[in-house]
Amino acid sequence: MALNTADLCDQLGNTAYVADPMFGNYGGMTAFGGQIATLKVFKNNTLVRAALETPG
Repeated sequence: MALNTADLCDQLGNTAYVADPMFGNYGGMTAFGGQIATLKVFKNNTLVRAALETPG
């Protein structure tokens, strides 16, 4: 199922936040998918380090 940013913004209105594009195109892939995790940290990267040490 493909979701477009514009469609999500139309559905969610002001509750949608769009992240700045920060990915470079390496290898010709125009799309990707998979499981993600979001961490909210402040001046402590312990959770980031733990997440990076997990497989995947």
